[in-house]
Amino acid sequence: MNALAGAARWRWLLLAAAPLCWVLTVLLLAHPPPPPPASPQRLPAASWPALVRDVPPALLDMAANAPPQRPLVARWEDPGAGAGLAAAQRALLDGRMRPAHLKPGGGLTDAAVWCAVPVQRGPGAQDRWLVVVGAAFLDDVQVWIEHGDGRLERQQLGDRWMGAERLVHAREHAVAFELAPQEQAVVWVRARTSGVLNLTLQLVRPERFFASEARINALLGLVLGGLVLAVLFHLVLGAWLRDWLTVAFAAFLATVVMRYAGLTGMLAQLLPQAPWWLNDAVAGVGTLGHLYAGLWMWSLALDMRREFPRLHRLYGAIAALTLPLLALPVTAYFRPLLVTGFSAAPVIGLLNLGMAWVLWRRHRDRLRLVYLAAFGAYAAGALMAVAAGVGRPPLGEGAAYGLPAALMVHMLCIAFALGLRLHRLRMHQQLGERRVEEHQRFVAMLAHEFRNPLAAIDRSANLLQALGSPPPGQLQGRTASIRRQVQRLTLLVDSFLSVNTDSALPPVHPRRSSQSVAGFLHGLVQALDAESAARVDVQLPQGDFHAQFDARLMQLALNNLLDNALRYSPAEAQVTLSAWQPEGGGWTVTVADRGPGLGEAQLRQLGTPYHRMQGDPAGSQGTGLGYYFCRELVAAHGGQLAAGRVQPHGLCVRLTLP
Repeated sequence: MNALAGAARWRWLLLAAAPLCWVLTVLLLAHPPPPPPASPQRLPAASWPALVRDVPPALLDMAANAPPQRPLVARWEDPGAGAGLAAAQRALLDGRMRPAHLKPGGGLTDAAVWCAVPVQRGPGAQDRWLVVVGAAFLDDVQVWIEHGDGRLERQQLGDRWMGAERLVHAREHAVAFELAPQEQAVVWVRARTSGVLNLTLQLVRPERFFASEARINALLGLVLGGLVLAVLFHLVLGAWLRDWLTVAFAAFLATVVMRYAGLTGMLAQLLPQAPWWLNDAVAGVGTLGHLYAGLWMWSLALDMRREFPRLHRLYGAIAALTLPLLALPVTAYFRPLLVTGFSAAPVIGLLNLGMAWVLWRRHRDRLRLVYLAAFGAYAAGALMAVAAGVGRPPLGEGAAYGLPAALMVHMLCIAFALGLRLHRLRMHQQLGERRVEEHQRFVAMLAHEFRNPLAAIDRSANLLQALGSPPPGQLQGRTASIRRQVQRLTLLVDSFLSVNTDSALPPVHPRRSSQSVAGFLHGLVQALDAESAARVDVQLPQGDFHAQFDARLMQLALNNLLDNALRYSPAEAQVTLSAWQPEGGGWTVTVADRGPGLGEAQLRQLGTPYHRMQGDPAGSQGTGLGYYFCRELVAAHGGQLAAGRVQPHGLCVRLTLP
């Protein structure tokens, strides 16, 4: 216990120290972006053909319904990451930059990527256009519009510059430019990022761009808003149920919201005055925190502590290393960390898939099958993300949507699995409550059955004590009565309390044997005290016959009914115990008394546990379980128990047995 308490204290100390580590990391390692460089001396327009000779110019169309153009562009990689346009143009002319493959992105690279595309205004086309550079999470984006008349327009963009400084406020990096009729120009773009360089470029009319932005913003807002509501719902539900898996799923969803709020540019839309580090911090923490929360959630979902203890310890170590690194996305050390994360993601995804497969093979239930589908989707998405990160093979822009789509499938499967799991927990809780209720009822029934023999023993003992030296005949009779009641108690103990069972239900398992009904009934009456036995009239209209039943259980049931009949009948009244075989098969036993009987409403309530009938004898301490106990014993034999009125007064209880 001391070791566990010490481990818990260390864990809480580490969690408390993590925010301090993050603050110190940001203060020591994070640096704001450098100021944008001044526009350098540009090269003459005569140099264009040599630089972009293999790229046909993009003709800006006048059609109102023309889709955004995704023109062919010339691409080069600049390992030195020089920022100036003139220096880059000279390096291009001198062949010091290597051409980049015509693919959507450069993958995980330290190099800056230069793009150039010549544009020309078509006949009758409008003069104002937008060049839109994506993706939204590019750290540093510089755009030059080099006109044919020598004019040079430049704008500094990137998610490390405040969104309020953008001339065109949008999720991605958009620059507006105007062209004279038939004018040619060259659009130069330099992009660099600390993450995956997924670079796209399109030319679009402003009105079409803003209409498209409105639709995309609405869709992203709907998706992210739904995820935020899902986070809050699962967080509250997990706290209410004290279920750590649901809380871990809420944390996992929160990291997904952070990741895609930064990667899609929605954060810059919502907070245009945000500091330079906010988008990188949110997207980076969402990316690394996704791994941290995922390890926690996957470990709980796969029950790794019990099923895979070694992998559980490995996941715990990875999570412990990930936690203090969540401050690095705003520093220059994020790229190697991201490379490590990209490398680890498919390995962890395949490990999860393998464990889910093993669990499904072991249990073969719906829950494990859903987990198998969830981890299959995640492993596929992780492999596509790695392929997009390295840029090989060139999978096209659709590769960027592979991981989000896989994550969505993964989250939907986990949410469905949580629903199945909570339903199963609820069913187990209800089953436990029913077991507790049945156990309490069973104990009350046994207490009821013990009360009658104990009362008879107490009466006999009190009489013997009062008489002091009773006559031999009376002493023998009372002693025999005590022994009979002790035998009855022993029968109860042997039948119910000496059985080792994990169930809270009464262990009623009849052991049938062929019995003489006449011998059984007469023996039952003879076991009563002399006064009670004299009041019981045994009737066998068809004579003796044999039946299959458990004598000890039927003795308990009929003893209970006879006790009730004798108690409720007047002292001089007879109680009739009869048995016969009906034509349909089986056999029937009835116990009829001459007591006050029961009304129709009372007959309907007869057998309700803990319900005592009005008119019970004075001083009676019954629990209302006697008839219920008899009905259970008869039902265990496959029979039925019914009660009806006797004219002019009295009650008749009928046992119909197979």
